[in-house]
Amino acid sequence: MKSDDSESGRMFFLFPFVLSALIFMVLPHLRLSSVLVNWLQLFFVLPSIFYFFLGVVARRRGFLFSACRSFVAASGVFFLILNYFPISYYLALPLLSFDVSESGEGVAVVLGGGVLKDGTPSEASKRRVLRAAQLYHEGRAKLILFSTGVTSLGGISEAAAMARFAITLGVPRQTILLEEESRNTAQNAKFSASILKKRGSERVFLVTDGIHMFRALESFRFHGIQAEPVPAVSKKHIAHEARGGWNLFSKVLHEYLGIAVYRVNRYLGDLNSD
Repeated sequence: MKSDDSESGRMFFLFPFVLSALIFMVLPHLRLSSVLVNWLQLFFVLPSIFYFFLGVVARRRGFLFSACRSFVAASGVFFLILNYFPISYYLALPLLSFDVSESGEGVAVVLGGGVLKDGTPSEASKRRVLRAAQLYHEGRAKLILFSTGVTSLGGISEAAAMARFAITLGVPRQTILLEEESRNTAQNAKFSASILKKRGSERVFLVTDGIHMFRALESFRFHGIQAEPVPAVSKKHIAHEARGGWNLFSKVLHEYLGIAVYRVNRYLGDLNSD
């Protein structure tokens, strides 16, 4: 009987931490609408805070009050750990790749980082376009392939939105290629590889955020493209972002989960092909 009680006690202790991590760090990076994510966060957070204070002020007890108290405490622990310890930064380091080449020309492939409701690129997409435009003006990118289709309610593909922004940065329209079918990194690699192979492109510069680069390079290699990394975000920027805690940790967690899912899918695909 005691062992059963201790086991349930351990589960009750761990569950709030898992739930807190899911709500604040995983949900924003799932393929869910931002509206749904916000409502889910409010659904869990506001009642929990209300019952937490009600339990303190009115000294109420019971499972509901204990659960809310544990959830709020777990969220606070996550916040303190991620903001005052460099955990996010050290977890991000194995994922980072850096541009080691400063000469030669090739095709720059730019992966989408989101589009806003008004059809303009998100900040992540803008960073990537700015890096690709820099490659063009340095004479390293003779062509720029923008990759990612429609992923939001805006109705415009991320590739098209990035291309528009690139033109305002002085990149000629005739040097721009679009891949507008993909909706995730694996499809980015698959459809971009098809375009590159048809054109006979040999050297490829892959432009995306530093944390995303590991998974992106692995996906492109899987489809026969040995791309060279050209990250849009520097190691210094990531170290600075680590001070924000939640945001960087959620990105890192998203990447590790994505790598695991892609590898499992490829393994299962190999088994099915056999």
